Amino acid sequence: MNIQYCVNCARPYNPPCPLCIECQSDPEILNEIIDDELNRRRTAGLRKVTQITPYPGEKASLILAIFILLIVAIVAGIISFGAVIFIVVVNLFSLKADHISSKNGMLHVNESSYGTLYRISRIAAYRLGIPLPEIYVTQNPDYNAYTQGFYKYGFIVMNSGMVADFTAEEIMFVLGHEMGHMGLYHTSWLRLMAPGMSMGSNFIAAPVMRVIFNVWSVKAEYSADRAGLVACRDVSPPVKSLLKLAGGGDVESNVKLSDILKDDISNKSEKDDIVDGLAEYLGTHPYISNRIKALLSYQRSNVVS
Repeated sequence: MNIQYCVNCARPYNPPCPLCIECQSDPEILNEIIDDELNRRRTAGLRKVTQITPYPGEKASLILAIFILLIVAIVAGIISFGAVIFIVVVNLFSLKADHISSKNGMLHVNESSYGTLYRISRIAAYRLGIPLPEIYVTQNPDYNAYTQGFYKYGFIVMNSGMVADFTAEEIMFVLGHEMGHMGLYHTSWLRLMAPGMSMGSNFIAAPVMRVIFNVWSVKAEYSADRAGLVACRDVSPPVKSLLKLAGGGDVESNVKLSDILKDDISNKSEKDDIVDGLAEYLGTHPYISNRIKALLSYQRSNVVS
């Protein structure tokens, strides 16, 4: 057993340790160093996450989706340059309105409000190499968190049910996941796609957009999970978080985590992978079981220190 001591409070811990149990800080980095680095990133305007390798095929699927969409738009003659500009302007205005609504209707996470959540978010941002985004908590018992933004502008919203029932390490994974969406610019594309995908029968391209962008959207979730794992530094809390999303807050007492962590990720046939993949890409999020397997694979690849 490799016992070490937290540099912030001197409490002993056994690596890997996402957070110090005593002071809920990074046990290996002084709080002052994290504060200075986050201030530097905010001043420099840094944003992109560079500590993770995106899920295979994510960038290629996005480029292909955009290319197909442009071809469809040109052939069908349904989108003019002016319409595109109008959609972008309205969308960005809507984003700003959502931000103002969050500021005035939700609780802002800072040193004096949800202090523990604030400290966790600082560590997650530091480990991912991005500035600390604004985070809000809204009253909702469902387990959910989401991010909205465009380019370097964005914020995160967490439901109160998740904040109450998830452990500090599990919340760190969730925050890292959302910060990954921001740092990999997923939010920009999702924001631009939103109008056409939400107009349904009123917009003839909506079904097409859903189909061609779903592959990228699912792969983007896998990439964001990788960011959450990098932020957490330990695969157990991410797996527990996903299990809670699938089975509720008491799932840990009913599921043997050690068996899941030892799961043989190579026991599926190529045929099974193809069938599962085709079905999965029809939805907006990957299957929880596949997300867990992907995290275990990424962790075992020694990418995560």
